[in-house]
Amino acid sequence: DRTEMEDRLLAYAGCMREHGYDLPDPDFSGGGPGMRGPFPDLGLGVLDDPAFQEANESCEGVFAGLVPEGDEPAEGG
Repeated sequence: DRTEMEDRLLAYAGCMREHGYDLPDPDFSGGGPGMRGPFPDLGLGVLDDPAFQEANESCEGVFAGLVPEGDEPAEGG
């Protein structure tokens, strides 16, 4: 549910900071067309940042179990 996702996003941001990447807490006030998600200040270039990649690898487990088994999106789209 929404509260669980918000809690996990807050935990993810904290984890990222603990692992050396200065990720601000998520912003849940946005919405509507053009919404950029809970981290609106992150650009796409962040995905190429080695510090982001390393911290993300350590923290992606925060989201484990959010998608029930068998409900994962299909590979390739």
